[in-house]
Amino acid sequence: MKFSSFFSSALRTSALAVALSSVLWLTSCDDDPEPDKVLPELTVTNLADNATVWDVVSVALDVKDDRGIDKVELFVDGSLVTTLIASPYSTDWDTNSLTDGSHVVKVVATDKSGNFVEKEIPVTVKNVLVSFKVPANHLWSGSGESTRGFVFLSDNEGKLIKAVEIQNGQNVEIKAPGFKGETFYLTQAIVGIEGASNFPSLWTFAQVERGKWTILSDGEEDEVTVGQANLTFTNVTANAAYLLNGPGSYETYTEGSAATLTLKKSPATIYAARYPVMEGSLVTPAYRLIQNVVTGNNTISLSQVNIPLTKITPAAPANIPNVHVELMGSLVANDYTDVYEVSSAYKLNSTDNFVTLYKPGTAFASYYADIDMYDEKFELSRSTRNIDQLNLALPQYQGDVTFSNGKVNSSVTGSFDFISTSFEHPQNDDSEWSFIFPAGANVSLVVPVVPDILKSFDIPAVNANPDHFWLYDFEGADGYTGFKNAIRNTTYGPDELYQNGKEYTEMFVSRAVTQGRTKQNAAGRLTSSDRKFAQR
Repeated sequence: MKFSSFFSSALRTSALAVALSSVLWLTSCDDDPEPDKVLPELTVTNLADNATVWDVVSVALDVKDDRGIDKVELFVDGSLVTTLIASPYSTDWDTNSLTDGSHVVKVVATDKSGNFVEKEIPVTVKNVLVSFKVPANHLWSGSGESTRGFVFLSDNEGKLIKAVEIQNGQNVEIKAPGFKGETFYLTQAIVGIEGASNFPSLWTFAQVERGKWTILSDGEEDEVTVGQANLTFTNVTANAAYLLNGPGSYETYTEGSAATLTLKKSPATIYAARYPVMEGSLVTPAYRLIQNVVTGNNTISLSQVNIPLTKITPAAPANIPNVHVELMGSLVANDYTDVYEVSSAYKLNSTDNFVTLYKPGTAFASYYADIDMYDEKFELSRSTRNIDQLNLALPQYQGDVTFSNGKVNSSVTGSFDFISTSFEHPQNDDSEWSFIFPAGANVSLVVPVVPDILKSFDIPAVNANPDHFWLYDFEGADGYTGFKNAIRNTTYGPDELYQNGKEYTEMFVSRAVTQGRTKQNAAGRLTSSDRKFAQR
């Protein structure tokens, strides 16, 4: 074979080999899979951002990937809680080991190729059903008498969740793992003990949410006085009577030339008002603020009591025979720590349709009025700062409060924030069980089961229609929810809503009219200090 022929043949063979090799290489590259760069799809189906959670939470996850899921991890605050490796991707997360407050849940889903996606969910844990501080002077003992305090929680069917006895100064947190409800009944009990006798008072609040609470306690401090001022008067106007009032509403009334007055501070400013002794007298109502009155002896010329008072005559309901209005004043704007009784007026018969008050102009920086009215069915107490347009009208309402089948039932609606009713012990007026609940046309409260720690006491039975109910409207409380929030922001509970200068209306409605005045019991008012053994 010629060399040239061999070369041509070899060249053709080599070219064919290269071509075949290229085809095989191209075929091999087309068969390799593309790298997986697709992230898994992750959805948390039942845990929303900023959710509030408690007890054991079921966490359900919807996870998808075209190449398959390798694992799903659940972290809380950076710590691994569990790893899920098969569908369904769900778990029960026990929150009871966590402190209440803010936490971050993170879910990480990883596919078979190592691709992963994560989602963070901020949540608030609330395993403490209720927390509160017991005031240092809440309970007391001495002279053969003492008090004990309790708080118990019940579910909306009245079944006991947990009961505790409380002590002065305690910071109380009540937890109940296993209870999954959002709201519950909270009952506070104060039991007075005198020898072999006991006097329980209970207050049950409906629909209480998890979180902070403030128990009923007497927030009033004992008034501190510095002594007596001995007052000798000169230039006394004939046929005139004088009202002298010191800070803290210590007052004296005189038609003579001398008087004594208790002082809260010394020196003090005294409000002196002059009135005619008899109707038709030429004596004109007048006033003066007298400075620098001190404990001990003082000589005061009453000729300086000569600034004319302004008469105001707010309309009073003609069908309400008994109306009493007190006008109170403070020398410091919007500060009602030390108040003076400026004027007082009574309507004692049904023929009058107004009351007469006397206002000393701008002598006081702030004013408010306390109003009390009653007849055979109603008793109203109201405090208002709007003294130029005093509202003596009764709140409007419809409905009734009854008891049946173990439930307190209310159909009461109207222009107020919430309602209460109470049930007395038949042999002891100092023992009573009160229920506090929202207004509504169809409201029912299951009477809670009495816990074992209270069964040795004479708890009032709730087994018949109540004699009465109360309607409440408080400044700063919009409805029952607003009232509960207002309680949480106080130090001593609802007592603070009655402080000087606070606006409120409460009306007692009797379901059992007796002779004369209504059959009223002060325990309906949301304070602890009105009960015999609630606070000393």
